[in-house]
Amino acid sequence: MVQKSGERLTHTGLDIRLFGSPEYQRDGETLPPLATRKAQSLLAYLIVNRQRPHSRDRLATLFWGDRDDAHARRSLATALWHIRRLLGEDFLLVHPDSVQLNPACPLRLDVAEFEALLTAHAREGQKAASSPARLVAAVELYRGDFLEGFYDDWCIEERYRLEALYVDALSRLVAWHEAHGDAGAVLACARRYLACDPLAEGIHLAAMRALVALGDSAGARRQWQLCCDVRQRELHLPPSPEMLREAEAILGTMFIVPLPAQPVTARGTALGDLERPPLVGRATELGALLARWKQAVRGRGGMVLIAGEAGIGKTRLAEEFAAIVRGQGGWVGRGRCYEPERMLPYQPLAEALRDLAAQDTSALKTLPAWARDELTRLVPEWAGQAIQIRPPSPVSHAEQQAVLLHAVATTFRHLASLRPLLIVLDDLHWATDSIIAAVHYLVHQLAEAPTLLVGTCRLEGIGEAHTLTAMAAQLARDGLAQHLVLDRLPAEAVAELLRRTLKAEPEAQFVTRLHAHTDGNPYFTIETLRTLAEAPMTEGPLPVPACSAFPPQRATGLRARRWQGAGLTLISSAAPSVWVKTSHWKRRMNSCVRASCAKGVAPSHRTTSSCTIWCKRLHTRASSTAVGDGFIAFSRKRRRK
Repeated sequence: MVQKSGERLTHTGLDIRLFGSPEYQRDGETLPPLATRKAQSLLAYLIVNRQRPHSRDRLATLFWGDRDDAHARRSLATALWHIRRLLGEDFLLVHPDSVQLNPACPLRLDVAEFEALLTAHAREGQKAASSPARLVAAVELYRGDFLEGFYDDWCIEERYRLEALYVDALSRLVAWHEAHGDAGAVLACARRYLACDPLAEGIHLAAMRALVALGDSAGARRQWQLCCDVRQRELHLPPSPEMLREAEAILGTMFIVPLPAQPVTARGTALGDLERPPLVGRATELGALLARWKQAVRGRGGMVLIAGEAGIGKTRLAEEFAAIVRGQGGWVGRGRCYEPERMLPYQPLAEALRDLAAQDTSALKTLPAWARDELTRLVPEWAGQAIQIRPPSPVSHAEQQAVLLHAVATTFRHLASLRPLLIVLDDLHWATDSIIAAVHYLVHQLAEAPTLLVGTCRLEGIGEAHTLTAMAAQLARDGLAQHLVLDRLPAEAVAELLRRTLKAEPEAQFVTRLHAHTDGNPYFTIETLRTLAEAPMTEGPLPVPACSAFPPQRATGLRARRWQGAGLTLISSAAPSVWVKTSHWKRRMNSCVRASCAKGVAPSHRTTSSCTIWCKRLHTRASSTAVGDGFIAFSRKRRRK
């Protein structure tokens, strides 16, 4: 069907939001998303560039350039059919050679309103100096990066352009509110600006002045320390002399001179830094965490579950992410589950609360009295003379637990109202059902607060019947959880680790030997390097680290992975990302492989056939499974393996 440009429209107007995750509403009702991300990106492209028609060949090349012409044109036609089915036949003007959004289609687009408000403010000239109302309205429309989570080339360019307009508007608002003495508004705009550009010295100084004006001298000092830490981490430079003078004038007697940053060469760190090795090969995963944190800062709370095998670097990645969040001024509370302490109720939450209290005790003084009283059940040392613990109430155990969890949620929400909050819970595969239920409750309670929960778990420590698996799947269906599955390091990442550790370019042959020996497991790689640092290298096989923390079953796992047909790693890393129900095949194959590896021999032909059948079923299910934004599907290369 070819739509004529003059044809009369019958459907009502659309409300389209492209800032943050794309949303489409009609009469206040949110429409379901399109089936594929390519179709979603195509629709956004046609909406943003709605003033002109677009060649079908160009669209096919832009969005399906990795396919031949026939398949690309067919994919384009399918995507256009899905768009018209969702929004109406008259939404697009579809011609044999071109496509365009119908100019007569009534719609409200947040991106268009954002730019129109900024343009109107610029045209007002002197009148704009009396009121920043248009700037405020424009900033409120920016609820997240343009098409958050999409990484097409056209989308990234548009995202950078709109973000530049956004931070410029925030800079103007900071200057306007500071000139009119509104310290609270200055601080709010400055924090939004620094979430996008933490290196802006002038904005840091404006935030410090606002905090001093609000009577929070300690907060101003923390802001100063944050500014210095960011410069040292990102630029490896101390503050400029001009900034030192301004900071001293703002802080007065509370001013401290930061320690000079140590110059870092391109070669990397010293060998002794193996006690704290550099993070390599995790740029994509760290970027995903930071993107999710930006959403949380804007009030879209939730959870990220980092999963992987033992020694894959889950805790190390969480630590690096927490350090960045702390450097940006956010709260960071950390707790860990321990297998011997599984009987202690809510132990990781108690650790997180203690960690938060150590950062700023004054923030807890403004908690409601009932919440502080309840939390003394978890943290008894909080029961001071000023807090009178009420006698036990004649209520059931379940009701007491509900009140306690409500107190924890109230505390987290209170802290998040002051600064964005990150809670890291490590080793959730050892968590009891009560802790997992508490995490599920907290994620739902804090869904609209600037709070993010990050959990780590071992893939081999959970199965389909595990409570954590069911909880994570339920949160993902509710749109509140994302799953990040870590894979082993490629040879390039191992080479980068050696380069930054040994302060020299490693030999390609040694990189190949080390990667083959450790199979890219970060923990085993670091332990092997530590062992080599204490003993000379031999021509034979590399040494196996003799450390008590090294799992005894690790050598068996490495032998199993060296068998090219084995599926141990494929199962443990791929299954949770698509959540396929193949427990029977998984148990059958794992038992055969373990029995063969324990004997030091290759698995039999029968075992190989079972593995092949299982992998084919997994491939079929994974290929037909709709993987949501929060899931990271395994690659085609891994499926082929």
